[in-house]
Amino acid sequence: MNPMVENNSKLLMTWLKRILSLLKEIGFTVVCLINDAHSANRKLFKDELCDGTLKSWVPNPADPSSRLYLLFDSIHVFKNVYTNLLNRKEFECPDFRGRSMSAKFEHVDGLYRRESGRAVKYGHKLSEKVLRPKPIERSNVKLAVSFFHESTIQGLREFSIQFGENWFETAEFLDLIRTFFNVINARNVFLARRFNDDSRKIITVNDRTQLLFLDELYDWIEKWRSMNTKKSLTNETFLAFSQTVRGLRELADHLLESEL
Repeated sequence: MNPMVENNSKLLMTWLKRILSLLKEIGFTVVCLINDAHSANRKLFKDELCDGTLKSWVPNPADPSSRLYLLFDSIHVFKNVYTNLLNRKEFECPDFRGRSMSAKFEHVDGLYRRESGRAVKYGHKLSEKVLRPKPIERSNVKLAVSFFHESTIQGLREFSIQFGENWFETAEFLDLIRTFFNVINARNVFLARRFNDDSRKIITVNDRTQLLFLDELYDWIEKWRSMNTKKSLTNETFLAFSQTVRGLRELADHLLESEL
């Protein structure tokens, strides 16, 4: 930990080089650098490490023969998608794998209000705090997880079937973001079997289906960004989302093929 009176990319670069050199001296192989999407961190990646054009990896400043992958915190990205939808209320998105999708906050809010007071609910994870968090609560990942929970997605689908609500496309969007969350948080070999959910499978040398999903997700993010609509993520969230998905996919391949 180092106290800093200012936060800029050049100062961060100075400390980054010192830290990477120290870690190399004591025997660590650093393959990844993860930051949040603060402007100084974005400038560190783009201007200091990538010479103005953001790349998925650069040569390690302490060991140019090895790669240093540049990622933004995936959970921070996940939370930002949540807060972006709370702020913008509606997303217009391209199709994914032939599935039409969009997202309207009012649909999730409608599910919560329609089930309010019921003893048994589909969207049992939804609450006033999830849907209308205070500013300080928006950084709470549990609220984002509840918003994109499988029960919320199933509730939107069931109400569309049973009561004629046109909530399918919102359910599809939530399902895609939840799949992303599951893929990046697959921590052991038993999760997929326990939840009967292939999105929780770990990535192995012999099973790289999750990497195919990340490839397709990256293409979808870029297609969405190119739509240039106001009903979308902020530029900063697009940048962090795209960079992280691409970086995670390439990092996984690198680690599977390397002999670290």
